[in-house]
Amino acid sequence: AAAERDNHYVPQLHEWKARAERAEAEVERMRPVVDAAREWRRADRALDAAEHAEEYTERRTAEAVAEYARADLIAAIDAYNAAREEAHHDA
Repeated sequence: AAAERDNHYVPQLHEWKARAERAEAEVERMRPVVDAAREWRRADRALDAAEHAEEYTERRTAEAVAEYARADLIAAIDAYNAAREEAHHDA
């Protein structure tokens, strides 16, 4: 009975382990995108606040920071897509 049970559940356990490993890898690939999105959001909020600033340089600095954060987000998304495609081809 134990051998029959093992024959039934062991393949399932291996599949679940493989699924968990794939999910963990996906989370690691996605983490830089989430971090970049958070940074872009923070920079965008700072830009909104700086639009009412009296100092021109403060506004221009906030614009530059937001633009760099946007570019970093785009680069992170591009890297994520490339890593996913590579992982798909390796599978």
